[in-house]
Amino acid sequence: MSRLLVVHQNHSLAQEQEYFQNQLQGWNIYFLDAGNISTSQIELSINKNDIHFLLISDELKTNFTKDLNRIHNSYPLISIIYYYPTLKNEEFAELYKAGISYCIIGDSRQFNLIETLHKLWDIHWKRIPVSLLPADRSELHPRADEILHFIENNPIKYFNTSNIAKHLNISESHFRIEFKKCFILSFREFKQRLLFHYETILLFDNDLKPKEIFEILDYKSIAAFSRSFKIRHGKSWQDLIRV
Repeated sequence: MSRLLVVHQNHSLAQEQEYFQNQLQGWNIYFLDAGNISTSQIELSINKNDIHFLLISDELKTNFTKDLNRIHNSYPLISIIYYYPTLKNEEFAELYKAGISYCIIGDSRQFNLIETLHKLWDIHWKRIPVSLLPADRSELHPRADEILHFIENNPIKYFNTSNIAKHLNISESHFRIEFKKCFILSFREFKQRLLFHYETILLFDNDLKPKEIFEILDYKSIAAFSRSFKIRHGKSWQDLIRV
C-alpha cells in the first residue's frame, strides 16, 4: 500500500501510533520525532522510503514552515497534511505558505485523517487505472494483485521485468507469460499504456513541468523523455500544451 511519513512531537503522537497502524493496515508508516531531526533528514527519509504522504503533527514554527515550503517545492507530488489538536486563525496563512495541502484539527481528527488518507490514495497518480484491467475482473490471474501492488508501491525505476520477476521469485520469461495471462497484454504494451497515463496526469492534471516529470518517471534526460512522449502520444508535449 501507500507510504506515509509522520513528523511529530514525541509526546503528542505516542498513543496514536498504534491507532494509525491498525487503521492503515498494509501501509508503510514511518515516524520521525520533530524535536530531533532537521529538514534534510526529512528529505532523506522521503527519498529513501519513496514517501507518498507527509503528515506534520507538531506546533507550527516560522522556520519550520519555511522548511516545509522547500520540501513542497522539491517534492510537488507529495501531499503534506497538518494534523494537530488546535490551530489559530492567523496560522492558516502560514500553512498556505508552507504548501500544506490539508489541515486536520479538532476532536474528530483521527477519523478524518484516516478517511482523508484513504481517499487520497484512491486517486493517487501512481494508482493503475481500471482501463488497463480486463473488463471482467474475475478474469484476473491470482498473481495480478501482487504485480499491481508492486508497480504502485515501488519507485518507477523498478518498473521492469527484471525487478518484478525477482520479486515474484520466477524467471523473466516465465513472468512475461504470467503477465499476459493476468492482463491480456504483453508487459511492454502494458508499460507503454501506463506511462502514457502517468504522463497525461502529471503534465495536465498536476501541472508539472517536463523538467520535473522526466526525473519522476526515471528518464536519463529531458530529451529522452521528449522522444518517448512523442512516440506514445503522437505529438510532442510542446504541441499538446499549446492545444
